[in-house]
Amino acid sequence: MATRCSKIFEKFLPGLRVIFGLSWRAIMFAKINILQILRDHWKTLTDGGSNQPSPSDIFVFFVIPIILGITLPCFGILLSDTSVPILLASFSILTGLLFNILVLLFDLIRKENTSVTTDPAIKAAVQTRLKVLHDTFANISYSVLVGILLAILCLGGLLDFGFVRKVISVAVFAGATNFVLTLLMVLKRIHALLSEEAGASVAP
Repeated sequence: MATRCSKIFEKFLPGLRVIFGLSWRAIMFAKINILQILRDHWKTLTDGGSNQPSPSDIFVFFVIPIILGITLPCFGILLSDTSVPILLASFSILTGLLFNILVLLFDLIRKENTSVTTDPAIKAAVQTRLKVLHDTFANISYSVLVGILLAILCLGGLLDFGFVRKVISVAVFAGATNFVLTLLMVLKRIHALLSEEAGASVAP
């Protein structure tokens, strides 16, 4: 009986290896899947209350960085051995700070979700704040992702190959421009939230 079971197991073993191998790869990919971060960030670039992407936002946050990233190397401005360590340190520091802001925003979102009120006006204000907080959370998560990718690209910029350095320079310049513009949008949203909160606290 044991021999028969062993033969059956050996017969199905290759198939099990394939199944569990694919499952393991799917699980590992799910752990590092960044598509949801990109989707959430993209949803914040909508026109007003619609679900359609805003043409002006697309132009500002994507077209301008790409144009700038291509233009600078055309004028001979490339990553250098002295600029790469500075950029690498800058992106690392900013990414670490953004992680801390994510924790702060998570706290704010949790407090807003636990607030209980029956006043329709207050409910509407809470929903608006939650929407801004969720959008800001998505933008900062995207900024952290861009910062990590830029840090990796900066390491590649140390390669002393003409064509490779040009390509990486285009990617870093475009990514850095997008990174700064996204941070400015985040700063504006956080400023609006804190200004509203400060105004509410001093109101009679």
